[in-house]
Amino acid sequence: MQPARRTEAPPAEAPRRPAPRSRWWLVAAILIYALALQGVRPIYDPDEGRYTAGAIAMLRSGDWLTPHWNAEAFNLTKPPLTYWTIAASFALFGRNETAARLPNSLAFAATILLVFLLARLLAPDRPYLAALVYATALFPFAAANIVTTDTLLALWETLAVYGFILAWWKPETSRWSIPLMWIGFGLAFLTKGPPGLLPLLAVLVFAAVMKRWKGIHLLLSPVGLLLFTGVGLGWYLVEVERIPGLLHYFWSFEILGRLQGVQHRNPGIRGLFVTYWPTVLFGMLPWAALWWMPAQRRARSADGHRALTLEGLFLTAWIAIPLLVFVLAQSRIVLYLLPLAVPSALALARGLTLTWSTTRTRVAVGVWTACLLSLRLASLFYVHPTKDGRAFAEALRELVGHAPPEVVFVDSPSRWSLVFYLDCEVREADLGKQAAGEELADRFQLRQPLARDLAEPAAERILLVPERADEAFRQRIDELNRPVVALGTTHEFKAYRQSSPTGGPATR
Repeated sequence: MQPARRTEAPPAEAPRRPAPRSRWWLVAAILIYALALQGVRPIYDPDEGRYTAGAIAMLRSGDWLTPHWNAEAFNLTKPPLTYWTIAASFALFGRNETAARLPNSLAFAATILLVFLLARLLAPDRPYLAALVYATALFPFAAANIVTTDTLLALWETLAVYGFILAWWKPETSRWSIPLMWIGFGLAFLTKGPPGLLPLLAVLVFAAVMKRWKGIHLLLSPVGLLLFTGVGLGWYLVEVERIPGLLHYFWSFEILGRLQGVQHRNPGIRGLFVTYWPTVLFGMLPWAALWWMPAQRRARSADGHRALTLEGLFLTAWIAIPLLVFVLAQSRIVLYLLPLAVPSALALARGLTLTWSTTRTRVAVGVWTACLLSLRLASLFYVHPTKDGRAFAEALRELVGHAPPEVVFVDSPSRWSLVFYLDCEVREADLGKQAAGEELADRFQLRQPLARDLAEPAAERILLVPERADEAFRQRIDELNRPVVALGTTHEFKAYRQSSPTGGPATR
């Protein structure tokens, strides 16, 4: 009996590259997808209001180096790159919602293209699929509609990892790809500080495990490190030299404080399950659900060796190491996980071997994408009861009779969207007992004692007091003998206008 004849498998077909003209059509389609209907929704507080207000403060003052909340308080919770992009967009296209979201929309589109380039090396069977997963997954799509630092951060981190992947999989490119990696990490550091370097931990671990010192040596490009110092650290070095106490503020509050949870952003086990657990479960829908379909699981079982490939190991490190840091840190916000959507999209694209080939799946993804775009349009007709900055500004303007030049939020977080819609200055005050001038204002703290705010001259000042604090506010006003005029109530705030201190009853 003749032995079975052994046949060699045909060589894998190289992925088709789109023609140059079709590439431009693809880029145009991605831009339209990212930009469409971004101006229909009003600015939402707190995050969108805060970032747009920081950009407007730059345009007002002409100081593009040091972000400010207002004329008195520094706004150094984040580095300036996000404010720079929004301010530049306002300068070019005017102050409107589309311009406010334009930098993030462009960053989203650029990240989709970078995911495609990464997939050509890490998921080469269908590189377009990884880009499609990232573009239409629930989490990255939703984040791209918000004015935030994290969509920009995801872009720069992806750029940095792309530089490393090029150098590792195509060593002949390392002369320029490693400097590209360091530029990406520099821009990430200028966007959000130390969290922007979390993928570098994954890169270092992967390089050390694979090639030990040779792997680490690949990353030590003098040109790249010089570029990182200039791009990523230059602003910090200048500001620390200019502003006394800034280094201590960065280290004790912005770094250690976030790790230890002093900012009270979802610390503890409960905070972990409220923020990250739902994001991990639902953030990559519908693709995560497709990945878990029975037919897809059977295909993975028959092809289980793919989980042990070099590409799979790197993607695992890219997801697991930053995620571990986020879990251990005691300051948690859903958007912190956004950059991890990129390696998740690549991993899902590598695993979706069978399900994506069915016509039913492709039709379902098309319907899903249309629904995502419809949500943008639907936001035009929805007024959020607590976050809608446009509705709040219109209600305040109607109550006051005009746009006030200055608004002070007493014992309450500010609604920074008023800066965008009313072009006023916004400040915060508490009901502290310090007399005006008794202490020097801490320029790193936004909220100052009410006595100091009322003592400063102003053409007109509107004070907004939450109803829960109204009685304490009236008592404090009587103690300070600073007359105010009650205007009415809007959005659960009592509104007062400060008048000249002429004595007599403090409120009426």
